[in-house]
Amino acid sequence: MFPLHPHDPPSVGPHRLYARLGEDAYARVYLGAVRAEDPVAVKVVRPEYATDPAFRSSFTHQVTSAAGLASAHVCAVRDADLRGAVPWVAVSRPLGPSLAELVAANGPLPADALHPLALALAQGLDDLHTSHRAHGSLWPDGVLLSPLTALLADPGLEWATSDTERRAPHPAFAAPEGGATPATDVFSWASTLCFAASGVEGPDGLARVPLQLRGLIDACLKHDPRLRPSADDLVRMLGGPAEPAAWPPQCGRRSTRSPTRRGRC
Repeated sequence: MFPLHPHDPPSVGPHRLYARLGEDAYARVYLGAVRAEDPVAVKVVRPEYATDPAFRSSFTHQVTSAAGLASAHVCAVRDADLRGAVPWVAVSRPLGPSLAELVAANGPLPADALHPLALALAQGLDDLHTSHRAHGSLWPDGVLLSPLTALLADPGLEWATSDTERRAPHPAFAAPEGGATPATDVFSWASTLCFAASGVEGPDGLARVPLQLRGLIDACLKHDPRLRPSADDLVRMLGGPAEPAAWPPQCGRRSTRSPTRRGRC
């Protein structure tokens, strides 16, 4: 989290901006809120995409198709302006670090944190797939760790760039066949868990995954997408649908702090 730059706007739509969260594939991302106790991530499309008709069309489709999604494990679209000179979208933003930030600060997650992470993300993907929507851009920066659970940071809005550029937003975590389908999401889910267990980008961290999860994750990394389990299969094989177990105490404490502060996990 970074202070606002002097050239950053003080607000976007009704949302007052408090800090920069960073950038993703298509937007500058700010921490904002209408009320201080109800934070959102406000994604303001960068100029090179704001003037691209193909991107705007894809972005509009991604946002409007996600607007009705309700999931305990996917951050919801809360507000948007898709017709203005600079489109933006506001997505719910529980306070806590991303998975990438937590691993960078503290190293790989302990084994007892991996199962609740795996179940929460599998349930998020299953909710998306049940609503006939693929995520398309799952990776560690796109996973938020709230005090209670893990969430997908948005319902796959970064795929709007891939619709126009024909490349995966995060190649190290993308399935070899490309595209945005339930099967590619399952591959990215497995790659993200490999990273959580090892700190190594992509599937190369599989050897560091605990044995009780390794076989399942290995099945999700099959090159043939027809051989991968579905997100619904993952939920059932992980003991769900269920509320994921609580984070280990050290991870719970870490996830309630600002992403810029260090802790132990």
